[in-house]
Amino acid sequence: MESSSPPLLDLRGGDSPVLALLVRQALSGLAPGQHLEVLLTSPRWARDLPVIVRRAGDRCLGCRETGEGFSLLLARGGPPAP
Repeated sequence: MESSSPPLLDLRGGDSPVLALLVRQALSGLAPGQHLEVLLTSPRWARDLPVIVRRAGDRCLGCRETGEGFSLLLARGGPPAP
């Protein structure tokens, strides 16, 4: 379990295919098992990003609705970080 907050990628207000690329880029900079929190306003991307992330070998640990959109907790694929 991580002792600090995961890095945050704030994509609120965006609604283009570039969002998937930005998430992939952010995840690729993490060690296997590390977490990334992504903030979104688009319900479509809150639904589609977990699928895209899983297909790339990473994981979606959860998605919750916030007062300003959605928060996704993602994890880089591979074995968990120590």
